[in-house]
Amino acid sequence: MNTFTSIFLLLALFFSTVSFSFAHAKKQNKYKEIERARKHAYELGEWHHMHARLQVPEELGCLNGETLVDVGCGSGRFLRHFKLQKKIRFCVGLDLSKQVIYSTKRHFREKGLHIPLIICDAEKMPFADNTFDIAFSTDMIEHLPHTPKGVQEIVRVSRDKIVICAPNKLCPIDMSRIAELFGAHQPPEIENYVSRFQLRKMLQNAGIKKETVVIVEKSFLPIGWVFVNKKMLLPMILVKFSIFVEGFLEKTPLLTHAAGVVVSCCRKVSSGHMQNQSHS
Repeated sequence: MNTFTSIFLLLALFFSTVSFSFAHAKKQNKYKEIERARKHAYELGEWHHMHARLQVPEELGCLNGETLVDVGCGSGRFLRHFKLQKKIRFCVGLDLSKQVIYSTKRHFREKGLHIPLIICDAEKMPFADNTFDIAFSTDMIEHLPHTPKGVQEIVRVSRDKIVICAPNKLCPIDMSRIAELFGAHQPPEIENYVSRFQLRKMLQNAGIKKETVVIVEKSFLPIGWVFVNKKMLLPMILVKFSIFVEGFLEKTPLLTHAAGVVVSCCRKVSSGHMQNQSHS
């Protein structure tokens, strides 16, 4: 092999290496951009999912207190909010699934959060009457064998404020099926959605006075489900436009009753009237 051939081979090797490195770096950058987009999508979906359930309770002061129980806490996203953002002194989470409780405990330990978690049946909670300032439950009562019994138990353990959110029976879109189609959601065996009228009746049967109850419907689009389960990545401009349209629909008379989530806020203390014409 002469000198010219050796130089040619060395140059070819050098340029092929540079070319490969450049292509690899470009691929890595593209991968990082996709991951950043997914993270942004997840955060927006998480915000949307929680905002739909917490906006009205926040406005009405139903999440102000020293002690709180989250009945059906799941992954603990709401417990984290109550502990870190609302600064509620003592929070406890309940869930029937051992796997969910163990997973959430592990996550809390990694984040340095000290929040007690208990495996128990929402229809038979191990607490005395009037134990917590706030009893909170979202996307849980529809999975109970006896929904009125679960609502009664949530009311029983609360000293004053109760917030219950559940899928709306009047919504033409089945959020659970959407979540199954686009996300990693597996629909539970029991899914008995409720209307605002059914939930109000259950609260009154549990001893809550009608004048202390505020019920609204929120969230027309399953943005939270799609993003939280991270199986679909929508363009941000489309998502932001969807959220804008959703806000308009939520303010449209009659149509608002077909939104995806029923949000109820009430109080056991007779002096704590919360009737707000803008949310009636």
